[in-house]
Amino acid sequence: MKHFIFAMFVCLLGISSSYGNAASVDMSKKENVELFNHHYAAGNAYLKGNIALGNYDGRPAQGEAKVDSLRSAVREFDKCLAMVPDHWQSVFFKSLAHQALGEHAISLNLMEQVIRLQPQNAVIYKEASLEAIHNRDIDKALRYSGKAIELKDGDSELLGNHAVNLLIAGQDKEALKTIKRALQIAPDDRVNMNVNKLIEGVIAGNRARPTVETVFR
Repeated sequence: MKHFIFAMFVCLLGISSSYGNAASVDMSKKENVELFNHHYAAGNAYLKGNIALGNYDGRPAQGEAKVDSLRSAVREFDKCLAMVPDHWQSVFFKSLAHQALGEHAISLNLMEQVIRLQPQNAVIYKEASLEAIHNRDIDKALRYSGKAIELKDGDSELLGNHAVNLLIAGQDKEALKTIKRALQIAPDDRVNMNVNKLIEGVIAGNRARPTVETVFR
């Protein structure tokens, strides 16, 4: 997962030729490109070590320094978006900053903006499903986690996330089927092993069903 996170940052840092279609400044000018890239790189630098893409535990950032860095990241991405309003990478990372700050209504709204800009990106649907849970909307969470596995079939992490959402929704048979498939793909995945135990425990009556209020506890 660390390799995935690193690759995500590297991929999104190389943006000099992908500014979207609604630039509010002339992005053919070198000085505007350099200014945009400066703000974008600064935003990523403020995020580094302060978000947990792929290892999110649902808890808001703690500590003044971390919170200040996340606020600074938001300001830098806002500067990017003032120049290029539909730059989806800036919207996505701004959303992750708000997620880390525990500002989940804002984060979900931004994630849904990114979905409109990048409707074929499974990672964004997965993050949106997590934010839907925080916003107590299991129907939306299921829709987004289901779309994620539709786009990236065979991803054990996405399957595990969807299985938990199915369990919350009371769709126990489908949850069990989904987590078994995830474990067939990645049998040593400890997170999914624990999800499997949880699902089997709920079905057997030995474990409490997680809810949108308790799943991140």
